[in-house]
Amino acid sequence: MKILIAQFIQETNSFCQVRSTKRMFQDSVWLAGDEIVPFYQDTQNEMGGFIDCLRQEGIEIVPSIAAHAVSSGRAAEAVYREVLETVLQDIARYPDLDGVLLAMHGAFLCEHTDDATGDFLEEIRRHCGHVIGVTLDLHANMTEKIARNCDVLVGFHTYPHVDLYETGYKAAHLLVRLIKGEISIHIGFRKLPLIVNSEAAQTTSEPMKGLIDRAQALESLEGVYSASVFQVQPWYDVYDLGCATVALAESRETADRYADDLGEMFWGKRREFIFETHSIDELIEKAKEPHNTPLIMADSADGTGSGSTGDSNYIIDHLSRKAPELLCYVSITDRRAVADAISAGVGNEVELMLGGSIDTVNFEPIPLRVYIKSLSDGVFTYKGPQMHGRKAYLGKTAVVVHGGLHIVIMENSAFNWDPELYRSQGLEPRDADIVVVKSPCAFRAAYEGISDRMYLLDAPGVSGAHFAAMDFRRIRRPLYPFDDL
Repeated sequence: MKILIAQFIQETNSFCQVRSTKRMFQDSVWLAGDEIVPFYQDTQNEMGGFIDCLRQEGIEIVPSIAAHAVSSGRAAEAVYREVLETVLQDIARYPDLDGVLLAMHGAFLCEHTDDATGDFLEEIRRHCGHVIGVTLDLHANMTEKIARNCDVLVGFHTYPHVDLYETGYKAAHLLVRLIKGEISIHIGFRKLPLIVNSEAAQTTSEPMKGLIDRAQALESLEGVYSASVFQVQPWYDVYDLGCATVALAESRETADRYADDLGEMFWGKRREFIFETHSIDELIEKAKEPHNTPLIMADSADGTGSGSTGDSNYIIDHLSRKAPELLCYVSITDRRAVADAISAGVGNEVELMLGGSIDTVNFEPIPLRVYIKSLSDGVFTYKGPQMHGRKAYLGKTAVVVHGGLHIVIMENSAFNWDPELYRSQGLEPRDADIVVVKSPCAFRAAYEGISDRMYLLDAPGVSGAHFAAMDFRRIRRPLYPFDDL
């Protein structure tokens, strides 16, 4: 038996004006053919799950392409076409192929389409008669086109996402059983006129925990193979925006019934997604209080995992003026400032213009005189429970100091939810008064052992927590919470 595996992942934020180019994928992951398995084996993600399951089943793996970019704006059509053509060419190259396994995100916009995931799967289906399995992020924007063009569909059960490997393994296992004729699978799908805040949707606590518990209980029933709850990427201005539920079962009736069951439960909980944000001044005062652990300040509005640019200088500006005595760690994406720091050299002082180099709508560069502490290539490995074992490529990276403020300046946008980003630059988060993460929720998995003082910051940015303030223009109404349904 032969199964082709491929990955095409990018999470799109409609309000981010930065186009995701091939360069952005190459700065994260862009692999082909024989490069893929050595890179992903022994890693805790979907591709690692694919590889282990297929090896254990004695199935030949046909690696095609792996492309993964940090969240941002719409992807270039040329990137989409190149990945699609590579997969189709590899499918054509192996006429004895039995199936296709794809690791995707599900909230993916391209220049030419509002449903890049659905279009991609439709093209694969049109050109091959093989069984198709796909994994999707918990924040996928599920559509009829996605559900119609695959045979196996499995979503994450966790947020922060710590079950990527298990999701990949499950999808591969179901695909193999389906190919062997051991089971039949029908996909039930329910779309909801609802979006929820990521800040209030972690699966370790209510209200999301109850939904995931119910999904897992359904999976223990005879004839039910998988149940998924998709809370959707909310900064996604498309007509068909909304949360969804999916069930895979041996009969159409069972699949539809349990997708409805989960959907009704999700809808009934819609008013329970409540959270609290804090002003920068309030959090600075909290950080000054006696403490044994750092205050974790979550700048969700500049969340790089949510599609923000990572170049907000809002926190840097306030901390440098109002809390110079505090030991604070913060990161920022700014190629120009990195180049200026490198020119100045380690051990020297220089005035840098920081921030607002990418998102010029919400931020303007600010001048800050800093000491150049260190320079590096920015390569590190995620060691927390999310994306464990994956390498990160920050590009050229500088650590600069202004009073107690330590700023990690990097060329490439990166997920800032793992303490290893700071540790790789010689900064131990446990030592700080304030550690800034750029994430609404994902950081909790890796930081929970460091501090229980975690606060959501109310700040500007394209991944803001207040939906009413965002410039949604294309969504279908009515949609909760915009409309009180």
